[in-house]
Amino acid sequence: MPLAPLSSIASYSQECPITLLLHPSIPTVRLICACPSPCLQHLLVFHIAATDDMLAKLPLFWRLPPRSSHSMELAMKLVQLVISKLPAGKVYVDHPSELSKMVAAIAKQFALLHNSLKFEALHLLSTILSSNNLGALHAALQSMSGDWSTSMRVGIMDVLQNRVAPAEKLQALLLAECVISIVGEEWLIGPTTLHGAHSSFPADRCILLVLESSRVEIAVILNELAYLKYEASKNCPPNAETFLAKLRNLGVAFSLVERIIKLISKFGENEESNATSIVSESTFTKIIGVLNETIDVVLDYLQDAKDHGERKGDDLLASVRIVGSYLAEAPCACKEKVKGLLDYMLSVEGGDESSPFYSISFLLPMMCQITMKDDGCKLFASAGGFRAVVGCLVSLIDSSRSRVEHNNA
Repeated sequence: MPLAPLSSIASYSQECPITLLLHPSIPTVRLICACPSPCLQHLLVFHIAATDDMLAKLPLFWRLPPRSSHSMELAMKLVQLVISKLPAGKVYVDHPSELSKMVAAIAKQFALLHNSLKFEALHLLSTILSSNNLGALHAALQSMSGDWSTSMRVGIMDVLQNRVAPAEKLQALLLAECVISIVGEEWLIGPTTLHGAHSSFPADRCILLVLESSRVEIAVILNELAYLKYEASKNCPPNAETFLAKLRNLGVAFSLVERIIKLISKFGENEESNATSIVSESTFTKIIGVLNETIDVVLDYLQDAKDHGERKGDDLLASVRIVGSYLAEAPCACKEKVKGLLDYMLSVEGGDESSPFYSISFLLPMMCQITMKDDGCKLFASAGGFRAVVGCLVSLIDSSRSRVEHNNA
């Protein structure tokens, strides 16, 4: 039965002309090596229907010693083909073990490569780890040794500390968020080389890079969102797809900052933790400084929204959340700006809310902190905090009562 070549996948080189072929009617892949003499790298020939058999055998290709970046590129494209052609349940649910081995192998190449294929690996890893149905894959990766997560850290650091396109840095931040969701915030602090090799970077280098990169992205994205909402909209409404894409990117950066806030809050709680012993006092001071700058930028965005009479939007709600998370740990930070914005932040509504609820919930820990002092109590009272908190409690009780009545019906 004839095979039709995929023009986007087929690739040729003088060193080793290899072609990936896809059957036109069924998802069948064949990897053909056309070397003049037998090529050890490509003695493995795939002619496997895109089924369980294919997924089980794909990790074998990554075990072969690469002879060229060309063969590595084809290996990545083969994985991309499988991920895109097969149902998500078939890939992520039925074959978490094979997929976890593949992730580990690609992560190693992501750390070692220093050419354009590094970004191919970055995009592939981001695609795999940001998909849905990841429960089984997460469990499989958690059960593996920490080598794969170290490889991720090394590769992400390489991207963040070099001059690359903004889109690539966003991808690196997305991948960092995916890894943290699997192994926890402590991943941000750890070895910065593979296999115990000597490194000129300290173990806390990653957390500083991720935080600083997130700060920059937050500043850029909030500035772009403000322009789209208040300037560009005067002539024409902002493109919905563009706006949503920026919100997604903002969500990634906010999530990373919030995870770092969570991590540093553990430093004081558990002084004997491994992360605490590694982070120096100077690094801790830098982290606090960058967090203060970040929250200051977010408060400026909220002030701009207040000046324009905007109180509703998921971007505003997310901004209130990150402010509340940080001020719960550092209630004295940005005191003057918070003083002028607390009443406004308590009135912010999410896109699908009919009245403020989540914004008040996000600010409750911070308000508990500031009301431990007289000045905080005065601010709480002047901002209408009592009324807002009571309203939040009433809404919470009403929703609980409705759920109980629904369950008893």
